[in-house]
Amino acid sequence: MRARIRAWNGLLCVAVCCVLLANCGNPYGSSGSSGPIAPSPTPTASPTFSPGPCGTENPSITNSVIVGMSSAITSTSVPNIGTIAGYAVPDSTGTFPNVAEVINQFVDANGNIVPITTQNTLQFANLDAAPINHSAVGLPGKNFPKPVNFPSPLASPTSSTIGPDVQWSTGQVPPFEDTQQAPCFSQTFTLKVGTYYFGDLSYYNSANVQDVVVVGTPTPSPKALHRIAPYQNRPIFWRIRPKSRPKPGI
Repeated sequence: MRARIRAWNGLLCVAVCCVLLANCGNPYGSSGSSGPIAPSPTPTASPTFSPGPCGTENPSITNSVIVGMSSAITSTSVPNIGTIAGYAVPDSTGTFPNVAEVINQFVDANGNIVPITTQNTLQFANLDAAPINHSAVGLPGKNFPKPVNFPSPLASPTSSTIGPDVQWSTGQVPPFEDTQQAPCFSQTFTLKVGTYYFGDLSYYNSANVQDVVVVGTPTPSPKALHRIAPYQNRPIFWRIRPKSRPKPGI
């Protein structure tokens, strides 16, 4: 059985709390926009997108992939895609990297890094502390159009499928509270083959909080891309790896 994301252990608080002290409620700067989901000539002021109820991890899906959403997951540039930021999947120890990554593979229950396929499902989890809401909303096309005016209904969960010509959204996923034993989750998404660009309702336009999901076709005997130590039955603490320090002389 897949290891479950467990209690908040405070490791992420250092990064998040520093952000909140500088810019409470908006770690990236100014917020995004609202309106029809299409590029617009100029960005408009964003209304307050209210979060929905705190969802829980789906306990019955063995092939579920958890995508963490956090302001502590920093941006990077990916060839043929562009800048991504704010989203990542955990490694074999349950640690989320501090740099964003394309959502195209994950560590399975046997400790193998394997591609994401139509046999998997996705759930998004807000790894940040209050008052930071996060979301993932499907974008039109095969790029990151800027700016995008997001209609208000996308602040609520929309669809349960990530696929071609499907407008999908996690809605605003609430932040982690001190009284909780686990972060808040989105609805569970089934997947169709394709490459899907998405972004955050509040921070897509202002801070490039965006990423890509790549879904492949399963093979009869999928081979692991790389063998690593099994982590089955280890708790996934939601934390983010601290930035590495450069070696002396480099």
